[in-house]
Amino acid sequence: MDSIMSMEAFVSLLNLKAREFLMERNADVGKDIISKLPDSILIHILSFLPIKDVLRTSVLSTRWKYLWTSISNIYFDETSNNFPSGMRASIRDSVNKVFLLHDPSSIQKFRLRSRRSVSRSRLNSWVSTAISHKVEELDLHLPVSPSFKLPDTLFTSDTLSILKLNMEIVFKVPRFTRFSNLRTLSLRKVKFHGNQYAEHLFSACLVLQELVLYKCVLVDTTRITISIPTLRKLEIRRPLPLDYQLYGCCVTVCAENLISLSCKRCAVVELVLSNLSSMKDAYIDEECSGYQDNEFTRRVIEVLGGMHNVQSLRLSYDTLQCLAREKNLQASLPMFHNLIHLKVIKKMYDYTNEEVLMSFLEKSPNVKTLELPEVWVKNIFPQCLKSCIKTVSIAHFEGWYREVLFLKHLLRNSNVLERLTVFCGKDLARDLRKLNEINHELQAIHSCEIEFRKGFKRD
Repeated sequence: MDSIMSMEAFVSLLNLKAREFLMERNADVGKDIISKLPDSILIHILSFLPIKDVLRTSVLSTRWKYLWTSISNIYFDETSNNFPSGMRASIRDSVNKVFLLHDPSSIQKFRLRSRRSVSRSRLNSWVSTAISHKVEELDLHLPVSPSFKLPDTLFTSDTLSILKLNMEIVFKVPRFTRFSNLRTLSLRKVKFHGNQYAEHLFSACLVLQELVLYKCVLVDTTRITISIPTLRKLEIRRPLPLDYQLYGCCVTVCAENLISLSCKRCAVVELVLSNLSSMKDAYIDEECSGYQDNEFTRRVIEVLGGMHNVQSLRLSYDTLQCLAREKNLQASLPMFHNLIHLKVIKKMYDYTNEEVLMSFLEKSPNVKTLELPEVWVKNIFPQCLKSCIKTVSIAHFEGWYREVLFLKHLLRNSNVLERLTVFCGKDLARDLRKLNEINHELQAIHSCEIEFRKGFKRD
């Protein structure tokens, strides 16, 4: 059941067997494969089906009548625009039935996705029932009223390991909150009034390893601290246009075991990274276009300073453009002594800021792998290219004269290069004669392995 095709195949087989049970009483007709499976396997399979299909299996035979009451995964997804309102009501009644008649066994996952709101009493009843059945993964994505309040039982669950909330609510965290087993927390569009609720939530997650904050709103807050010693992965993303109300807010991250950090459109707040000595990879995507002062640039540089120990770094084109505002960038950037992999990501029609990239490379003396979104115009190469870079990949290569010339200069200035990978456009990929000519010219300059691949590399 790991792939869509296998699931579709099973549903077809299940529907076929249902028709055989309903329309054919003769035991000699066909061989009943499905019903020969043990209950545990059938229950596991049912857990992957839509609620309506799960309930329909109860008419197959006496054995199937109550089998569905033991399913461990409850998926309720009505995000499709093709759902008639009558069908939505019917499916919600089905979910009610599943929770009402579910046997005492555990519910492993409860996922609810809807474009329309669900009544407060009904939603809280579903969540409370899932918690009482020791649910391990809870995923709620639906519109609710701003005053909606999640049931108190949620905040003391000792079995919940994954909690994902995509709801525009004012998130009030009770004082007694304690998540002893929560390892993944994803909050999207939730609103915190003041810093006490957010900080109390973070401190109550005793073993949290992954935190996602996406389009979260901080109201009446000037300072907030995310202090989670067990945190391994952090993703913070803010919406655009930026909210000026948050411009003076400072968010401090204290996570000595953090390995991965992703920041996108975060410069609207002042992000302070403290004691991130374990970080291995980071992604920075900031944009300051439309803003006249250099405050955003300063904030981006400070974030980079807080992750100077990083080993792998991905920078967006917009981030490079933001850094270009700094007049003395090379002096402002920290040294990245541990950085061994640098990748620049750009949109299709943007042009990489070469001066900023050069400043980065000059501050990264030990880089071994460099991924470029395109060739650059100026034939100026940093010292690390000559002394330590062993692998280079270049995307969006069309075989133009200036691009070939760049590759030649690159090879002449790469003393320790072992591998060059070039991702070609479809027109060049079809022109094998031209590709062979380019490859022959490059091989005459350097003995490293050179590979041309069809298609632009995707991030």
